Amino acid sequence: MSWFVFGSLFALAACWGPTFLLIKIGVEEISPVMLTMIRCFTGACFLLIYTLATRRSFKPTLPYFKEIAVMAVIGNVLPFTFCAWAETMVQSSTAGIIEGTTPLITALFTILFVPHRKVPREQVEGLVLGFIGILVLFAPDILQIEASRDEWFFGKILLLGMAVCFAASFIYTKEKLENCPHIPAVCLQLFIATALLVVISFWTESSYHVTPLGIKCAALLGVFGTAIPWCFYFYLTRHATATDLSLAIYLLPVVAMVLGVVVLEETIRWNLGIGILIILFSLFFAGGFVSRIKFSRRQNPMLKG
Repeated sequence: MSWFVFGSLFALAACWGPTFLLIKIGVEEISPVMLTMIRCFTGACFLLIYTLATRRSFKPTLPYFKEIAVMAVIGNVLPFTFCAWAETMVQSSTAGIIEGTTPLITALFTILFVPHRKVPREQVEGLVLGFIGILVLFAPDILQIEASRDEWFFGKILLLGMAVCFAASFIYTKEKLENCPHIPAVCLQLFIATALLVVISFWTESSYHVTPLGIKCAALLGVFGTAIPWCFYFYLTRHATATDLSLAIYLLPVVAMVLGVVVLEETIRWNLGIGILIILFSLFFAGGFVSRIKFSRRQNPMLKG
């Protein structure tokens, strides 16, 4: 992984990180399905304007229509709805923490279902280390599970489902859409997701109640939490592996927890600093930079001290 790709992963995490805060605020104003539908629609409209303004064509994406439709389901409809629904039950920082399990699930799926893409041992070790960091962040919640907190448990299950969907979408994009024009593809993907969510809303919404604040949160999610980072993500699929891409998720708990504490005054615990340090080191380790430093020392005796 190059330094440029490594830095790009940090930028991707910076775009995705605040989404949990916006979702938490949004679901207090409008329903999870409505929030997700408006999110996808505004993101699609933003990309449509950009696509037309830059005179890009949708024709190259047509041969990939089936694959893009699959991505709309596993990359947008399911994980976005799961997350919004879960955040009616749990803290925004908890949502970011659980999404941090995505890299480990991605590596596991890669090993099980994509045998031709080898996962380096150092990366697997880094992923496991990062998962330990996630557990450290999550330790107080794990230790305080109560049998009566069924809603708490269901919220965690939904968030785990979100992480599984994102892991599957990372691999699917790398395998099926690597050569597809990314901006028109994401635009089409979000319009398909919007159409599916409109159909779903017929069964889930008794009334289409919205508020200005809810619409603002959904619109911000659509542009800055969906359209822009997904285009960035598609670009990175040509320069990084699926497991590399999922490493950006390890920074999400850091961003989500800090924003949750600062903006929403969510509870901060002793494990925050320790977990963040472990996660950052796991990124450095899994990115291959530890081995590069060791290699540089072997090649240059002056670096050995």
